[in-house]
Amino acid sequence: CGITKIIDEAIRLVNRCADIGMTDAGYKLAYELSLLNITAEGDYEDYNGEPLCIRDLDCYELITCDYVRFAYDSLYLAYLNSKLEERAAVLFGMLKNLKFPSVKLENIFQMGVGELPDAEVFPEIWLCYLLDRDNRSVTVDELATEAFELIADDERKLDTAGKYAEIYPSFYKEYIESNNSDSRRMYKVGMVAMSKIPRHFTVRRDISLLTAEHALILEMKKEAETCWLEAFRSVPDAENYWRIRLMSENWKQYSDEMNLVFEERENQERYQGYLYSIQKTERIITNRDYGEYLLYEGRFDDFEKECQKESDLLHSLLYREKIKFLLIGLYNGELFSDIIQETCHKIGSLNEIFADRFYKGTLQSSETLKSNLLVRICTEWKKGFVFTDEQKKDY
Repeated sequence: CGITKIIDEAIRLVNRCADIGMTDAGYKLAYELSLLNITAEGDYEDYNGEPLCIRDLDCYELITCDYVRFAYDSLYLAYLNSKLEERAAVLFGMLKNLKFPSVKLENIFQMGVGELPDAEVFPEIWLCYLLDRDNRSVTVDELATEAFELIADDERKLDTAGKYAEIYPSFYKEYIESNNSDSRRMYKVGMVAMSKIPRHFTVRRDISLLTAEHALILEMKKEAETCWLEAFRSVPDAENYWRIRLMSENWKQYSDEMNLVFEERENQERYQGYLYSIQKTERIITNRDYGEYLLYEGRFDDFEKECQKESDLLHSLLYREKIKFLLIGLYNGELFSDIIQETCHKIGSLNEIFADRFYKGTLQSSETLKSNLLVRICTEWKKGFVFTDEQKKDY
């Protein structure tokens, strides 16, 4: 129809302005187009019953121009036509109007001839603007993550990670991963990160294990064990428990602190992340976690008490786990290792996935170690717990 042809022409004019550097006129036209809404009647009204913006026209193939190019040209013109102190707000406003979620700041920086003004300082300004807003989303998360990666000054980048540790803890992880060659410094950064990031974020576990690897590179085994313990504090699951038990010089010295993780679970603070955040994944400790931990420790009496508090479903799930441990503990045959190996073979990829997670933070990952892991765990558990004659009768 006639109106869409006019819009196509206007979009091509924006593209032309971006190409030849007419930033003022190009930005004004791009801004007007970004606000445009068309009320459709007749057949087109059936699309959604709402006015159609430029993005909608593209989705319904009512315009022929390249919408992605138009969006980037509009953002590029907005960048060039605004002062540094206003640029973040102008850019974000244009982004909202365009409804263009997949933008990359780096792509805007590569437009035009030569380096854009303030390219070195703007990523940090952009990041602060995004994170100081109340209404965040997946789009904002992705923009903030990219902005952090684009901060050029290393010290400023580290300061930013520290500043936003409680709301964007993965910045620390990205920083440590990108500076992997400097183990002494990354060990120190990791220790600071663990002290600043709330305990129940799963990314804190990842940072703990990265820090453990740097400690091991520096031949600091005791410090690595402390990092394994911190990983368990954040995510008290099987991998993090058995890593401490199998890889530490004296795992029993950590028993009280591991137990304390569960004693504190009733009072754990629930850090509320925003609804769609990709940055903050919270790991609230459950009663199932505690029940499985009691089985690993061989504390069957405490396990029975805990099960009495649970729903029928969780009660059933926990008892299935208990049966596995009972069979391991009561078996006295000579083929124990062979039976476990056969079990590993049957569960196949599940055993591999567990082993991959288990060996994170240890600098060990050979296929031989992976294939023998379940045997090591079962043997260790059987060795650490001996049934009394009375228990054997009961079970």
